Amino acid sequence: MARLVWYNFFSHKTAMKNSICNKTIDTAKEQVDNCSGFLVLTSRDAFVHSLFECGKLYQRIGLMLTELDIVHHTMSQLMEEESWSSQIRTQLNLDDPVQFIMRVGNGEKSQPSARRPASGFIVMWVID
Repeated sequence: MARLVWYNFFSHKTAMKNSICNKTIDTAKEQVDNCSGFLVLTSRDAFVHSLFECGKLYQRIGLMLTELDIVHHTMSQLMEEESWSSQIRTQLNLDDPVQFIMRVGNGEKSQPSARRPASGFIVMWVID
């Protein structure tokens, strides 16, 4: 239902309004404040091969965390802003580029599925 509302009643212009941006920032702050910690994954450089290797590591870690009943959520959008990206690298004393940031913690135990149901990501519109 949320997707239906979002895609039919919002545009890029409305999404960039201060009220929506502030709500998004507040949500991110709450997520950061309510987790047990973070995993930061770096690559040796920004070459494609290194990015793929980092992505494979990210997938392995995500599967391992799921097996251990540790909830995780990628928050790599922090890396999209150069000011935040450089600040994170400086504060963590990292020379290598950060590729993924995952918040981790305890959460509701669930029975994860190796595959999402098609209804979880396919929206079908039938027009008569």
